[in-house]
Amino acid sequence: MKPKLALKLRDGYLLGNPQCPNCIELWLQERRVSFERTEEFPEHALDLNDPTVLYEVTSENSVRLDCRIEKHPECSCLNVGYIETNSKKLIYAFSSIVSVKTARYATPDGNVWLTSAKHRNGHTAMALASERETSRKLAVDKAMAKAEGEVDTMEALANEVASSYQAKCKNPMLIVGANNWLRSKIPFFLLQQYDIHLLFYPNSHKAWVFSVVAISRVHVDAKPLWSFAASRSASDALKHAAWGLLLQNTPSEFQNESSEAIEKVNPKLIVWQTNWIYRSPKISLKDVLHLENYEEGALDFKPNNEVLKPKSIFRVLQGGKV
Repeated sequence: MKPKLALKLRDGYLLGNPQCPNCIELWLQERRVSFERTEEFPEHALDLNDPTVLYEVTSENSVRLDCRIEKHPECSCLNVGYIETNSKKLIYAFSSIVSVKTARYATPDGNVWLTSAKHRNGHTAMALASERETSRKLAVDKAMAKAEGEVDTMEALANEVASSYQAKCKNPMLIVGANNWLRSKIPFFLLQQYDIHLLFYPNSHKAWVFSVVAISRVHVDAKPLWSFAASRSASDALKHAAWGLLLQNTPSEFQNESSEAIEKVNPKLIVWQTNWIYRSPKISLKDVLHLENYEEGALDFKPNNEVLKPKSIFRVLQGGKV
């Protein structure tokens, strides 16, 4: 079977039967990959029936590339959106995603994968998951959604609920008895550097909302780190709120994409916030983990076009006297 796409690259050939070969060529040009069309290439037994699978071929062997292939904005073809194969190692070279970076963190309960994906228009998104490919796909989908102006419903809900608590000067509930749970879910380097507290936000929406605050043990004037999450499952929301701390303690290659810059504040405000946390009403972790899941699709919350991140409680007072 003769492929519709046959390109000679520097170190081999790119072969396949994509829906639109011109889109593939445009993506390669955008990424400054030199190529030329050819009719002569090494013969290999290739499965060319899947339009999302391409092959990088040399005279000795062939490498299968499971791709997400997206219509190029400058192509005149009638394709819409993207297609992708069901694979654990997707290639995003032929899509609007220009870079995907992944880091692994080890915990007693298993690995946590942090992925950053960058869209061609500059939008960057980060995602966490227990599986590498799940983390990559979530980050890519978030970056695509940002580029299209979409708002993550659960992120917007968590931020709105937390902001409403702060506007009313209302304390959330401090989750107690969570030390063993934290040791199993959060990488050890965070537990060494921070005192970590879990907070529960009861609300009228059909979703559970939690936040995690980490107060530095190393620097008395370091701004506490906050992470918020919402989900129809209480255990999932709590887990993702805890993992969210990793977004602010990323490896060096992620630092310029971190959502929070390193800031210093008045140490008296840190003491005030610690006391504020311990004065909050209490609920046990056992009771939180036994909260029933809401049914899928039960949430009727509609996010605004712009997601406003809640301020930590002491930032409202920052600049004043304590």
